[in-house]
Amino acid sequence: MSELLQQSPAYTKHVCRYWDSPYNNFNYSYVEFATDQYKYCTLAIDRLGIGNSSHGEPLNEIQASLEVAALAEVTMMLRNGSLPGVNQTFRKVIHVGCVARLLMVDVSANFML
Repeated sequence: MSELLQQSPAYTKHVCRYWDSPYNNFNYSYVEFATDQYKYCTLAIDRLGIGNSSHGEPLNEIQASLEVAALAEVTMMLRNGSLPGVNQTFRKVIHVGCVARLLMVDVSANFML
């Protein structure tokens, strides 16, 4: 099982720290908990135009519909084992994030039906 982690729209930098905080020897790390306690694989991704991703034009390019399509594609790549650097397939992919991110996941699920 894999968890696809997406940060809040208000959190614009350091996606890894959002989910894997080094504070207090990683005692507040969601990634440590998910991997150690439940043996999940995790993948944290930046929102489009944020962090280390390319920075497109925000008015005409970086829109919700494009983010939904990107989430659907990453999910399918995790399922079929075609995501570069990930040499495994995942029958189940759990999306973890804030309400705004999860609404996009709900819409992206319709792309995959």
